[in-house]
Amino acid sequence: MLDINFEFIKGILFVRLEGNIDSKNSKNIQDNIISIIRNGGIKYLVLNVKNLVINGKVSLFDSCYESIKYNKGKMFICGLKSNLDKVISHNYRYCDSINSELLAIKVLNLC
Repeated sequence: MLDINFEFIKGILFVRLEGNIDSKNSKNIQDNIISIIRNGGIKYLVLNVKNLVINGKVSLFDSCYESIKYNKGKMFICGLKSNLDKVISHNYRYCDSINSELLAIKVLNLC
């Protein structure tokens, strides 16, 4: 089971994921998030994966990054227990691992 919580604050889309994710259920989640990014013109995305169990590489992170890159924005992954390169295929300069959601607001100078 996978729970998703969306929140939009100060121009940033926060997506909190809880449960288990793998290559099978990643596609449905990815489609929903990508749709929100494209339709809303979202430039800043924070994926909170603190309570997420990631089983292998999933396309979700790469696809979200590509959509944010298209919008000339920045993506953060919060609460990652392993190295960024274990869940993301490439070394993206637009994607950073951060400790907390509040840090994203501070880094983007949106306080």
